[in-house]
Amino acid sequence: MKTPSKKIIALSAVLAFILFVIIRSTGAYGVTYNRDFPQTTNPAVAVAQGKLSCAYDGSIVNDANPLYPLILALSLRVFASSRDISQLFEVDSTVCANPNPQISLTDNLASHIVIDTSLITWLVVAFGLIYVLQKSRRKDSWFLVYALFGLSLMPFFSASLSIFLHPEDVLAIGLVLISTGAMLREKWMLSGIFAGLALDSKLIAVPYILVLFILIPGKSRIRFAMAAVVVSALILSPFLITLPSTILVFSGHYALTFLISAPSIMWYLKGIFGSHTAIASRGLPVVLAAVFSIIFKLKLPNVFKNTEAVVVLLCACAILRVFFEVEVFAYYLMPISITFFLVVLIYGRGYMLYLFWSFVTALIYNATNGAWGEQFMTKFFLLAQLIAIIPPLLFVISLVFFRWKTWGASAELDDRQLQVT
Repeated sequence: MKTPSKKIIALSAVLAFILFVIIRSTGAYGVTYNRDFPQTTNPAVAVAQGKLSCAYDGSIVNDANPLYPLILALSLRVFASSRDISQLFEVDSTVCANPNPQISLTDNLASHIVIDTSLITWLVVAFGLIYVLQKSRRKDSWFLVYALFGLSLMPFFSASLSIFLHPEDVLAIGLVLISTGAMLREKWMLSGIFAGLALDSKLIAVPYILVLFILIPGKSRIRFAMAAVVVSALILSPFLITLPSTILVFSGHYALTFLISAPSIMWYLKGIFGSHTAIASRGLPVVLAAVFSIIFKLKLPNVFKNTEAVVVLLCACAILRVFFEVEVFAYYLMPISITFFLVVLIYGRGYMLYLFWSFVTALIYNATNGAWGEQFMTKFFLLAQLIAIIPPLLFVISLVFFRWKTWGASAELDDRQLQVT
């Protein structure tokens, strides 16, 4: 892996500090709504207390894989006392005995570590963004600085660290970007290692990893897959002691999702899928991601070398998830925001569209859980969902339409150079 320049590393640290200050000084800092934080804090507290069998005891619906809870558990063990960890919740919780306390984090050292550790995920995404951009034509150092500044102001990053607290989603996308950057450099095993780590962070990484697997040429897929499986298994294996509940956890949201009364796209499609609507909501984004990747692979055999085309496919994966979701929350838009931003940066156009989309969607899916956003979501759920997906979807479709011949010509040139070699 090529090390970024000292300027970029230094600026990454500065921007991370700026981001920390921005979040600290706004109402978005901290867990303002406690519905989902047990998904990462409960396993982390169990591991930090040495109660590994309690980490995934099946008492709560949990779709956060172990990687981020392990990182949080390490932070708690290093920076907090056992007493602070045991008092992380406002009740005397042993995690197994009280797996889902519906209360806020207490204001002690451990609770601050829970929030501050989540900011590490920004650095992972920042590195992934740089790593991919360095394989595009937009790799000037100051352009990368501009990209990092834009990333630091992205509203949906804050949304993922407040209201519901899902840093594992951010971590998964950051690791996917690093895996993508390694693939663009034809470092198959390195790409597989980060793909395995992304899978161990959150199952939302599955369609992205599938795209990379399909795009990788020939027998190189074996090295990619082996690295991903070995790394993933090494992290998951300690938690096999919690079977059979672990199977439910790692198979995803075993309760899947429910059809709310507010109409969504899947609400209108439930007549087609019937009782399997929830499964279709999770499965169709994966299936369609595979189909689109196969089409790209057949038409552009060397597409794995084309940064622009690969990032377009990643953005399509992010859009497909929200398109088929029954319920859409602010942090669901974070993968779209990152990949849409990356496409715009590489293509060099669409900045105003991206800014307009970010402003409107952040207003609708209010990151601070404000009343206006809640009222709009309640009354106009389908409209909010369409506003979230249509601008990036149209931009991606237009980019494929106008750039397809250029991508094809680039692929033919690669073939000729390979034959000459």
